[in-house]
Amino acid sequence: MTVPTLVIIGDIGGMAHYHVGDEAMFTANIDWLKDHFPEIKIVAISADPSFTSLVQGIDVIAKPHLNHHSLTDILRKTQLLFISGGGNLTSLYTKELEMRSSLAQIALEWGIPIVLTGQTLGPFISPMDEHLLAQWLPQVAYLGLRDAGQSLQIANKLGVAKTKLAMAVDDSFLLRARPPLPQTLNTILANVQSAPLIGLTLHDHLSDTIIPRESFVKKIATLLDKFIAQTNAIMLNIPHVISSTSKDIHTIKVLKQEMVFHNNIKTFDQFLFDREVMYITAYCDFIISTRYHGVVFAQAASIPSIGIAQDLYTYTKLMGAFTMSGLPPQVVDIDDPNLLDHIINYWYQHSTRSLLWQFQKQAIVDLLKQRQRLAILLKGILH
Repeated sequence: MTVPTLVIIGDIGGMAHYHVGDEAMFTANIDWLKDHFPEIKIVAISADPSFTSLVQGIDVIAKPHLNHHSLTDILRKTQLLFISGGGNLTSLYTKELEMRSSLAQIALEWGIPIVLTGQTLGPFISPMDEHLLAQWLPQVAYLGLRDAGQSLQIANKLGVAKTKLAMAVDDSFLLRARPPLPQTLNTILANVQSAPLIGLTLHDHLSDTIIPRESFVKKIATLLDKFIAQTNAIMLNIPHVISSTSKDIHTIKVLKQEMVFHNNIKTFDQFLFDREVMYITAYCDFIISTRYHGVVFAQAASIPSIGIAQDLYTYTKLMGAFTMSGLPPQVVDIDDPNLLDHIINYWYQHSTRSLLWQFQKQAIVDLLKQRQRLAILLKGILH
């Protein structure tokens, strides 16, 4: 008896460049597939096959060259192409968009169904890339979107049928958290005592040498100093890109050099997996994040959060996180002169965890309804 095979692609790699949000969406989808279809063979495409295979316990192949022969070999014996959640269907990430488009077009040639979950479309899509997406996206079997604004508009413009669309929160809402090693948390939390613990996740762009961000570093350093002065908070840096160059961690180091209350900033020196970052986020009283998944992890744990947008791309994703969860949007532009006031006011006036839990509960119910619909679809394809 032939075992049904599913090929799944996400923006995943290894310890050399570990993006917590991308890995979290992928891990959540692998968990879900194993739970609902334990009999199928899952084959993943990864930039680091040995790492992904070890972590996920599935078959993994290396990310192929972008040519027809290599991609055809990958899909030759599969019954389904599964494109895991993310924000890669944009002209900001042309290579990732082209990879997914090439795989999808070959799948369609072979009559292989395609499903996508947790996608952000755009907001930047060039006319050429829009034409490329229009060749295959309307023909997919299922398109999960994680925002009801820009992404839905683009899907409608491309001609995706409403019956194929599924609106829900990010895939990582389904991620099962896992505690890190005890000494990891104990070392960080030893001196917190009764002080508020604020999770802080910042883009590495703040220290990017290509796009000078020195003024933003000083602005955020000043903001954090004033916030700490008013609240006596401990800031816990929760890195979301963990790489050989440790960019997120480097950002915090640069910030601390500019800060008066630099001793109130705590950092992790250990490698953290997606499940561990989710667990640590739930320890915090409040989250301040420029990263999308910093906010999403907070929402999944019913933790109040505020997003700081740096550009249209981050604004679109952050707004999507709040609107899809049903929460009033708490997104502030980094250039807003009242940025500190927004954060301070929300810190003192934010909703209680019990109220946030009601929003989280409903968001998960809605997500599970869409997943039930997807499970029925996949059952018809894979059996």
